[in-house]
Amino acid sequence: MTVFAAQLFREVRPDFFRVLAGPLARLYVDALDALEREASHRNQGLDRAEALALVEQVVEQHEDLADASDELVSAEATNRERARAVLDTLRAAGWLQEEERSDWQKLMFFDPSGTVLLQALRRIAFPEAAVFSDKLVNVCATLSRGGEVNLDALHEEPWAQVETCVANLQAGLAELRGMQKSIERHTKQQLAATSLKENLALLYDQFAERIGRTCYAHLVHARLPTKLSETQRALENLSSHAELLTKMQSEVMRREPALSPETAMARVRLRINELEEMLQQIEPLADTIDRRMAEFARRSQARFRYLQETTSENRARVQTFFETLNQNFSG
Repeated sequence: MTVFAAQLFREVRPDFFRVLAGPLARLYVDALDALEREASHRNQGLDRAEALALVEQVVEQHEDLADASDELVSAEATNRERARAVLDTLRAAGWLQEEERSDWQKLMFFDPSGTVLLQALRRIAFPEAAVFSDKLVNVCATLSRGGEVNLDALHEEPWAQVETCVANLQAGLAELRGMQKSIERHTKQQLAATSLKENLALLYDQFAERIGRTCYAHLVHARLPTKLSETQRALENLSSHAELLTKMQSEVMRREPALSPETAMARVRLRINELEEMLQQIEPLADTIDRRMAEFARRSQARFRYLQETTSENRARVQTFFETLNQNFSG
């Protein structure tokens, strides 16, 4: 972890993440979002005046933060002054790079590291329904043929294929976890539903369409349990397949000449172990998704009955109220 932190802060300044916290975090995030979206369409950079105008629009949308405690943006400042302070803060933190041309024009460019982080923040803010792809199925097809090592797929470049399988497994597991998160999010929304219309919309328009008929249906049709057991047997055979192991060892040493044969072989075996460990994670995760699906269905039904009973009870009370009025105040 120490190596990771050292490398990270060689790439970005310590203040890079500071703008994402504090009383004005919402203002800074919206300003970054507006600047990055506009900069993505400008290969030649943003004129500073244009960038300032964009930030000023964001500041106007966050007038509720005018009294927030921040030494850079005082409560007495105008929106233009606040926008200039925000822009200077983002530039000093490393999110923006400023370049002055020979004609005294100042251009601003969005930092590539900032683009990467902002894209991640957008995915957190606007989570999309996970779509189960064929990544896991492709891994099984690459490594196994009926439980035996798929020599046709691995014969030419076994190390490149193994590396690709590792990447696909990581992505596939992330998709499964995303699917699980989506089900949990819909379950919470269902529990918070306050009307039958909302309850049914969540069940049929959102959940069934985004998860039930897409990612979950593909997961079931993929018949993963059978394919996973065959792939695990194939990996066991691969671990003792001397010819393929030697080829992978040679490829690792070609890419990194400084490695000794022993270290290269250790790296190969480590990769195969990683494949085995990730394969073992898939089935329990798929089982968890099955349980989450069942839980969502059960909670949706319970919420529907509760709302139905509540609505019927309220309707009966209103009817009783008007009947009483008619009896006591006829005409």
